[in-house]
Amino acid sequence: MNNIRQKALFIIDNVYNKGAFLEEQLNIFKQSNISDRDFTFVKNITTGVIRNRTYLDYVIKINSKIRFKKIHKIIAIILEMAIYQCYFLDKIPNYSIVDESVKLAKLYGNKGSSSFVNAILRNIVSKDKVVVKIEDSIENLSVYYSHPKFYTKYFYENYGVELTRNLLKANNQESDFVIRVNTLKTKKDNLSKLLKYENFNVRDGLVPYSLIIENPKNIFDTQAFREGFFLCSRFFFN
Repeated sequence: MNNIRQKALFIIDNVYNKGAFLEEQLNIFKQSNISDRDFTFVKNITTGVIRNRTYLDYVIKINSKIRFKKIHKIIAIILEMAIYQCYFLDKIPNYSIVDESVKLAKLYGNKGSSSFVNAILRNIVSKDKVVVKIEDSIENLSVYYSHPKFYTKYFYENYGVELTRNLLKANNQESDFVIRVNTLKTKKDNLSKLLKYENFNVRDGLVPYSLIIENPKNIFDTQAFREGFFLCSRFFFN
């Protein structure tokens, strides 16, 4: 049994069903005795599954004879994780994904859960990736980009299909890591030069007195942070 996949399962379950925040869960996990490789794997799966939940559930629905609402929540997450790995991660063989998912289902499901998971996943991996046509349908846009239908409908009806598609697509992308310059202690240009000197890739943010850091790993270990030259409200996990 791959304990890393179990951890990813627990994190997603906490976010879906227990009101937890993903970044907080990942931050707690980061503090444990875990390798960078394993942390990156868990982060990629949890973030990817949550962002693509609507699409992943759509794939489950069209491959399951059981109504989606009747599938146990944990089993649904196991399937979401497996489908995400099959469709979006290239380095993991499908047979390994199916095998690990069946083991998880045996551990956390009932007697028939492992057979159910095995049947659905073997059916999915035997076919091409499910394609959702997105040209002119609110329903399809919502499924493909994993956004609530009411949200998609609002922008579709008020701003048109092109802007809606671009907006939904942007929402699924990794957000920039932004810091806010503490103008009581330094100037924006001075902070930018200081961070660039320490080999950070820095560019102007959209908001006044903000900077975007493209490679923020170890940003909180800098003298600039210790001196209070900038503030940040986001956790960073890479």
